[in-house]
Amino acid sequence: MGLLGQSEEIFLGTVLANDLDDWDINDKIFTFIDEDDNKLFRLNNATGQLYTRTKLHDESYNIFVRVYDMRWKHGVTSTVKLAVTMVPNKVISNAASVKLLESDRRRDCYNMQRKINNRIRMIKHNKH
Repeated sequence: MGLLGQSEEIFLGTVLANDLDDWDINDKIFTFIDEDDNKLFRLNNATGQLYTRTKLHDESYNIFVRVYDMRWKHGVTSTVKLAVTMVPNKVISNAASVKLLESDRRRDCYNMQRKINNRIRMIKHNKH
């Protein structure tokens, strides 16, 4: 898992629980239901944050987590569905990101408006 097959630990997300006070993370304990999940994933028992332990194969994983609420003395099972898709190196090496800053958007809008106005002037001029 990771860029170009690196196998470092990668944060996947936080396990969510559907319980009476699911917004209150401080009184929850998160544990794997299937202990074999410990081989591939690491679960922070206090926060529910889920990480990879090793490089994963190109397949789907269902991870079942017991979330126990100490305040209400109640537990629920959360299911994390993870689909791993290997991306060819060619795709990664040709990837790019674009970030438009506010000033870029304003400039682009201004340039577009200028082009529209010039086009309108040309149409009006050709009518006469």
